[in-house]
Amino acid sequence: MHSKIVIGFALAFALGAAACSSDNGSSSSSSGTTSASTTTGTTGTTGTTTTGSTGTTTTGGSGGSSGTSGLTAVNGCDPATATDMTGHSTVTISYSSSAQGSTPAFSYSPACVKVSAGTSVTFQGATAADTFAVHPLTPGTNCVADTTNNPITAQSSGASTSFTFANAGTFPYFCAVHCSVGMKGAVYVQ
Repeated sequence: MHSKIVIGFALAFALGAAACSSDNGSSSSSSGTTSASTTTGTTGTTGTTTTGSTGTTTTGGSGGSSGTSGLTAVNGCDPATATDMTGHSTVTISYSSSAQGSTPAFSYSPACVKVSAGTSVTFQGATAADTFAVHPLTPGTNCVADTTNNPITAQSSGASTSFTFANAGTFPYFCAVHCSVGMKGAVYVQ
């Protein structure tokens, strides 16, 4: 008796989820094949559609914003709200273990910055105790190193280093030791 109720509930739940999901970008249907495709939202992030033996799942992309075409949200940064330093030939991002004014401990300031192509960005420890030995600078996303097409190179000694961003794109970075507590950011180049 209980198995009939559970199966009936599961079927009702699945049918109800399929009927309710048309507004949020997800849907379900039956299919016997497996395939995947990718779609892109207008000036936004990528959505996906996957069809398999259990049904079809579609996740819609999120919309972007004007002026940031090709730039993506990463490491807690959004190109639409990044500190706009375009037009500056040099920009400094400071980092620290302790709170510095309104900047919290274990963070970069500004963590998310927009610059023009050709800008030199310097990473600088805020105090004498803030070095790359304590806060190893690493290119990558969400605590996973990735040097692909990123002018930021890993640093584990010294307290200051500079990188010139010649090409447009999104260049994420993080502290290899403190990434899990939010010490990460991105340089957006237009």
